Amino acid sequence: MRDWSIEGKEERDTCYNPIIARIQFLYPNPIDGGERIKILVPGCGLSRLVFELACLGYAAQGNEVSFFMILTSEFILNDVEKKGQFHVFPYIHNPSNLIKMEDAFAQYSIPDVSPGEELPLDADISIIAGDFLRVYGRQNEMWDSVVTCFFLDTARNVIQYIESIYKILKVGGAWINLGPLCYHYANSPTGLSIEFSWEELKHIIIQVGFEIEDETLIQSTYAEPLAKTTMKTLYNCVLFTAIKKNDL
Repeated sequence: MRDWSIEGKEERDTCYNPIIARIQFLYPNPIDGGERIKILVPGCGLSRLVFELACLGYAAQGNEVSFFMILTSEFILNDVEKKGQFHVFPYIHNPSNLIKMEDAFAQYSIPDVSPGEELPLDADISIIAGDFLRVYGRQNEMWDSVVTCFFLDTARNVIQYIESIYKILKVGGAWINLGPLCYHYANSPTGLSIEFSWEELKHIIIQVGFEIEDETLIQSTYAEPLAKTTMKTLYNCVLFTAIKKNDL
């Protein structure tokens, strides 16, 4: 519903539009010197942001570790024949906090676009399965831009993410991030989890070698029920652009 329905558009626009605007400001020409600007989207989820970037003419690659998200992305991008072909009931197993029980049975049509018709014939789009650090750990200076949306806090050790992003970016390349710092493994009874404040994280990003050009806070929900509920989760997301200034 969030990524591929009409009803999810408002929430998508809050997160994706600021990212896309910065990409278009930094890279107004998707093809530069005969080659497409290459953009990597780690933690791409259901791939809507990757799709939107590819539609604009960029060479967009998504990376996702969740098999279920990859399976759904592949199906929507390659096998859907028309808009609104399928219907989903995203809240049917989660009746908590609803004002009316009937809202648990809310139905949404997906997708709101037909990817096969919307994507240009020469579109460059791909989705790669696997853990970000393992898949891209050996790459050096291959990407013009890396875009992370609700991704940084999925790390057990966010420093590894930052160092890897720095490594795979070309000199002068831009890292654009939007998301909260709701560390996924903070309460894990086993395994490593490191949680930094934004102030600390910003210092680490600069120490690794980035120059932060701008930063702001954007309020956003995430897969928030559209019906009236007794609870609402609102994230203060950090939006920043960091430029790789030096060689490895």
